[in-house]
Amino acid sequence: MPAQKLVQVNLMVCRLTLRATNAILRKCVLALYLNVVNLWRLVKHILPSRARLAKKGLTLDPWCPLCYQQVEDYEHLFMSCPFAKLTWFASPLDLHAPSNVDVNSWVLQGLSNPLVEGVQIFCTMSKIWFHRNKLIFKQQAFVPHEVASSASSFVAEFSPTFLREIYMNTSDVLEASQVVSPVCNRICVDAGSFSNGSTGWGLIVKDHESSVILSACRFEEIYTCPILAEALGIRWAIQTAIDLNYNQVTIVSDALTIVKGIEGKTCPAEVALIVQDCISLCSNFMHVAVVYVKRTLNTEAHNLVQLSKHVGCRTWSGIIPNLAVVCNPHLGASS
Repeated sequence: MPAQKLVQVNLMVCRLTLRATNAILRKCVLALYLNVVNLWRLVKHILPSRARLAKKGLTLDPWCPLCYQQVEDYEHLFMSCPFAKLTWFASPLDLHAPSNVDVNSWVLQGLSNPLVEGVQIFCTMSKIWFHRNKLIFKQQAFVPHEVASSASSFVAEFSPTFLREIYMNTSDVLEASQVVSPVCNRICVDAGSFSNGSTGWGLIVKDHESSVILSACRFEEIYTCPILAEALGIRWAIQTAIDLNYNQVTIVSDALTIVKGIEGKTCPAEVALIVQDCISLCSNFMHVAVVYVKRTLNTEAHNLVQLSKHVGCRTWSGIIPNLAVVCNPHLGASS
């Protein structure tokens, strides 16, 4: 049962609190406790969503205060609301709320994950609730990537890895990000915000001889402004390099503003947290460069963005799919 899992987590937090003599660690543990409390209220169906309050007889607007598209029940607020979907996608775990389970089942799955992943899931839920309340009671805008960053920052503080690296000098990371190894893999990435309110990304991984290792596209039925889409794309490329265990890599993008931001220049406030996340991720490599090219030199990744509208999320090994053939299979058939 989810409640039994939460009891175990709650006991773990209490033990950690008693042992935490370091002020930073104690703060982290106490914050974790508050997240557990919110999760406990959720699985016990006592978190005061608008739908629950309406069932209790209160006269109020039952619609979701974030999107005003559906009644605010637990599944909508934490899983299907467009703002929640974008928050999960902006998370470093790159999550998607499952469509075939309810919130309680997802919470249980999250608690069954390794510690950091499980903490990330229920901390993100707690932050969605926290920032939802700030919108209602303090009229502070709900910005999905900021909500995701708030949750991931807490998880990072709770992580021993973060505690070991907390004194890293950001300038060292920036300096490392500007080093280009003469022999390294290259990842080209692009993003696009479509007129129907959806967003797509394309990515190509090549080795030092320009042979294609893999290509991929992603598609989300959520709207992001173009500059945020580009920032999320670059972070996806960096994370892909980490997942492939690369020690050195060059990330290629036609988003000049984001590239300059990673180099340490000033960037727009709406992408500052994602850019900072990219800088932190760059510390995982011996050599990494994030470089700018003109759109005309990034057409392969751009074509994958367009392809995402037709095929959704796909990955290909060793090839770059032909946009025309994939969209019209008859073109690829022999006569």
